[in-house]
Amino acid sequence: MTMPIINWALIAPEVIVCLAAVVVMLVDAFARPSQRWITGSISLVGIVAAAVSTIWLWAMGVGGTGTADAFNGMIVLDELRLGFTLIFLLVSGLTLLISTVWVDGENLPAGEFHSLLLFATVGMMLMASGNDLVIVFLGLEILSIATYVMAGFRRTDVRSNESSLKYFILGSFSSAFLLYGIALIYGATSFAEPGGSIVAGTTNIAEIATRLSRAQYPALLFAGAAMMLVGFGFKIATAPFHIWTPDVYEGAPTPVTAFMAAGPKAAGFAAFMRVFIFGLPFFVSASTATSGW
Repeated sequence: MTMPIINWALIAPEVIVCLAAVVVMLVDAFARPSQRWITGSISLVGIVAAAVSTIWLWAMGVGGTGTADAFNGMIVLDELRLGFTLIFLLVSGLTLLISTVWVDGENLPAGEFHSLLLFATVGMMLMASGNDLVIVFLGLEILSIATYVMAGFRRTDVRSNESSLKYFILGSFSSAFLLYGIALIYGATSFAEPGGSIVAGTTNIAEIATRLSRAQYPALLFAGAAMMLVGFGFKIATAPFHIWTPDVYEGAPTPVTAFMAAGPKAAGFAAFMRVFIFGLPFFVSASTATSGW
């Protein structure tokens, strides 16, 4: 039995943002109303520290070895992950800055908003760093749950409540499609050895690509890929899965709308590219051949 490869430095940006979110919640629980600015400062420091650690990983990891992975290949270090991570941190930092006046003006709980923003950032970062479908789904759910609450953060506004409810209902459907697609991919990547023993399926994106030629149920591969495409299409808001955006964007607070229009979309693209380019290249090739590109 081989021990898993654990490298905490590989997830340093995610750990830093998580710790900042926890500290924000603790400070908000004991701080006075006049000290609400402290949570914003802690959040900004956490985002900057995560950006510094991302640049350090780029210089030490990708610059030296090209790629690396840890946690049994569930987390990967490459240019795709680090480039999108910097985008997420930039979007979150700008959202934090533009929301400061809005939170004070609306007399809303600043600590709750800042912690939700940080947890949403962690979800986006996991979607980009995940080399396993389970990690991608985990990051998607962390991001989605935080944005559901942020969309309805103006609790006394009926339009904000409607925005949050619609986003939650439709987002739950898209998550179900994505999860069912992952289950089909797992089943399709199982195969029988020449001796008759059955090799269980996998959710590791790199391993999925190596098993495509040995898959005994190619129809399940296409069905699973199609259902995952629906899930990612909703998060990216590509046609015809974009019909939720007008109602949600109109009712959500303006800083939250700005965040959702940039951050989660980039996270969806990052996960989509990793899954369909590195894990399911046959689906991209088939789609390209069918469309005549």
